[in-house]
Amino acid sequence: MKLFVATVVIATMLAGPACAQMGKGNPSADKDPRREQAAKAEKEQAAIEKEYNATMERTRPTGPPPKSDPWSRIRPADSGSAKR
Repeated sequence: MKLFVATVVIATMLAGPACAQMGKGNPSADKDPRREQAAKAEKEQAAIEKEYNATMERTRPTGPPPKSDPWSRIRPADSGSAKR
């Protein structure tokens, strides 16, 4: 009987702090700070991505790309007649 009473007393002492951590009826306990931080970080990432895309649209060249001829200095000038 003494063992049973001691067990009940110990279980009651341990249950008190455990119930206190549950936050029953406390509306501020429902807010998870990690979720709020994750949502804030997601909004910041979306804003950064939007700014990046806008910058990329502004810096893209308009019109066709310039023609490049790397052999223009080595090749002789075209004389108009083909000699073969």
